[in-house]
Amino acid sequence: MIFDAHASLGDSLYGPRQTVEDLLARMDEHSIDRAAVSPFTPLDLDLRRANAAVAAAVSKHSRLVGFARIDPRRPDLAGTELATCRAEGL
Repeated sequence: MIFDAHASLGDSLYGPRQTVEDLLARMDEHSIDRAAVSPFTPLDLDLRRANAAVAAAVSKHSRLVGFARIDPRRPDLAGTELATCRAEGL
């Protein structure tokens, strides 16, 4: 089994963009069985929305294993965001 340990989804503040369909196609092209995915740094810096999008992708595609991102500039939200992400399957 080939496992990609670092893949990202969404639109990045820094330029890259990758949809779930793009990622799955690249995985197929390179014979990658599964991938760990987390959101890029989103354009609007809304990691809540970005984590939810990754959770939705993971729930639809068993080849993906989701990881949440927590904003280090908002430690006041970290516990709530981690609990929400866990409940969403990340």
